[in-house]
Amino acid sequence: SGEIVRFQNIKYQGLSLIKVNEGFLLSGNIDDRNSESRRYTLLDKDGEYMDSFGFYPDDQMDCPYDIKMFAYQGWMVYNSKLDRFVSVSFSGSILEIYQLQKKPSLIQKYHDLYPMYRNKSIAKTKGIQYTEENTIGYIDIYSTNNYIFTLYSGVQLNKKSNEEMHNAMTSQNILVFDWDGNCICRLVSDKPLFNICVSEDNKKNTSIMRVINET
Repeated sequence: SGEIVRFQNIKYQGLSLIKVNEGFLLSGNIDDRNSESRRYTLLDKDGEYMDSFGFYPDDQMDCPYDIKMFAYQGWMVYNSKLDRFVSVSFSGSILEIYQLQKKPSLIQKYHDLYPMYRNKSIAKTKGIQYTEENTIGYIDIYSTNNYIFTLYSGVQLNKKSNEEMHNAMTSQNILVFDWDGNCICRLVSDKPLFNICVSEDNKKNTSIMRVINET
């Protein structure tokens, strides 16, 4: 839209922040004064607390929420016309769609595959380590007023070579959802992609692919 958004008034820290109609939406609220261990926090246009909602997936990991937030970090996109947002995780296969109007409510969720991780917090430094069984999930997301386009990897990163890293961080699979959470189709690219962008009429897909120089 070309609008300049100033964040100096934001009084809370999070792992992801987007602008919404009422103000701002945080995912992974590091400053938990009001969050009550919830996954998402709504702030008004002045950066003040409004509401918190949503729980972290029940992955049976014996970790507090302030550790789980690192395992479930990813991306969010927002539909201002519908006042809905979608959240996807970088690891596993976690997708959630919420309606924000009036009282935040869950529209649809897919918790098909949980991240695999262990608590690696030391003293006052909190963090996690993904295990070799962990699967790379959504590596990019884009939306229009009608659809949500997700670039999904689904590759297990059990080797740490540069080649394996690049393979896991790209995908030829674009999963398309509507804003009610229905999976519409799967688009397959002829090249591995790591970034996608779609025109508002949903007819053109501009993507960035990985080019390997074999010389």
